[in-house]
Amino acid sequence: MASGLVSLWHLLLAALRGYVIHPLQNKPKRKIDSVMQPEMETTFDLTAYQADCAELHNIYDTFFNRVDASMWTQSTGENPDDWTLHQTLAHVVSVAESLNQVIEAVQQDQQPNFKGITRPSDLVGWNRGQIAQLSQHPPSELITRLLASVKQAAQYAGVLSAEQLTRKIDFPAYNRPAPVLNLLHWQHSHTGIVHAAQLGHDANMAPF
Repeated sequence: MASGLVSLWHLLLAALRGYVIHPLQNKPKRKIDSVMQPEMETTFDLTAYQADCAELHNIYDTFFNRVDASMWTQSTGENPDDWTLHQTLAHVVSVAESLNQVIEAVQQDQQPNFKGITRPSDLVGWNRGQIAQLSQHPPSELITRLLASVKQAAQYAGVLSAEQLTRKIDFPAYNRPAPVLNLLHWQHSHTGIVHAAQLGHDANMAPF
């Protein structure tokens, strides 16, 4: 990656388009066969994806090691209902682990289990419940779990077949199915872009 912010922007574009863009590497790409829809990209750069996972792991590790203990109870926004830094970390961990659980189910050719979510309107309550539960765990444990989730995503990317990568999953929280390939990209974009500025708020540090 050229830099955290620029590279993560590339990853966001990748997530939206359904493939990995890697500005610094030109590695042989993994061919995905005809099970893909015609409008979807037909290559997946496994080497680049795993390299991005390794660098994101280092970015997260460095960032959280610089967070002072007093910051975990600070709000990440200006509104009374905004999450604390601890709650935000709990949220990104819950999503990262949930994405990996779905990916693992696909890898084992099992039906994914979306506990607590049967329709889009359940997502708000699910988020609240996950944050309340995981916020009971110390930040150090949550950081370890987040870093483990990044490594796990890289491992799954290496063992999923072409058919599994392009298999579409019906997410009860969303209005349309998504291919497993997108779930791998969401592991990068959710924490590294969607919540990056929120995690860095009032921490006297630049976002990821």
